Amino acid sequence: MHHPNDPIGRRVRDLRLQRALSQQDLADRAGVHRLTVLQLEAGTRPALPRTMRKIAAALAVPVMALTIGQPSDELCVLEQQSCLIHQ
Repeated sequence: MHHPNDPIGRRVRDLRLQRALSQQDLADRAGVHRLTVLQLEAGTRPALPRTMRKIAAALAVPVMALTIGQPSDELCVLEQQSCLIHQ
């Protein structure tokens, strides 16, 4: 079982709220069930790589932003050697 204060879940929630998305909106964009988003944010569901890729794509951030916690206003995309500014 994951801890309810799971940092990945907190980052997903923070990024979702910054984009004014509901859990259902994020689930629809990511192609996952709303319960998946709810449990991921609560830290009661493991953050599987495939799900994290879908969530990151739906939030328009690199997966690394969810897993290692890049600041949400300066998300570096290492593969492209550039930074995307998200406000």
